Amino acid sequence: MLIGYLGQLDKSLFDPILSLRRVLVWALGLSKVAQKVGASMEAQEYSSRSGLPVVVTRNFVLYPDRTVPLVINRAQSVAAIEESLSKYSGRVLIVAQRKETGDGSRVFIDDPFAVGVVATVDRKIGDSKRGFQLIVTGLDRVRIKEIKSDQAFLFAQYSDDPVEQDCDEATAKALLMNARILGKEILALLPGDTSQLEVMLDAVDDLNAF
Repeated sequence: MLIGYLGQLDKSLFDPILSLRRVLVWALGLSKVAQKVGASMEAQEYSSRSGLPVVVTRNFVLYPDRTVPLVINRAQSVAAIEESLSKYSGRVLIVAQRKETGDGSRVFIDDPFAVGVVATVDRKIGDSKRGFQLIVTGLDRVRIKEIKSDQAFLFAQYSDDPVEQDCDEATAKALLMNARILGKEILALLPGDTSQLEVMLDAVDDLNAF
């Protein structure tokens, strides 16, 4: 009897209920999709902990917790950025170049330093033919265990263990040189004569002073 009575009611009264049901079904489906995406991202994050595409930089050292512009032109580095954005959520390993082999257009596995910085690509302008202008943020300093060159870009396996603040003389000189360059770039933004400060900056020979 009750069912017959309900059948006589205007079906429009049930439209809000039906709409709510549709919303709940949609939300449930969306939740399942989000869980799958989250699991995929967790798996991707886990895989990136042990290895990442490598960008080798000339006369430049990235530090953790620093956001800086970076221009990428070498074919290997361009390919590494494309791989990073495609498969590693924009994560890339940025390493300073220790030596240059040949004409410098290609980086070999022995050219970079043994310590680099895991970074995230915050912004990219350009294309694979002209190169990229990037904004990157340094995340963690890591020690490289192995570099492979069997692809269009370098790929490095690295250790998650904390990196001690010791380094060889060549690394220390590279870090010191980069710190001086950054210091002078900052001084150039200040009004007035900063020549004396630049002289003081050139006189610093201890990286711990920065």
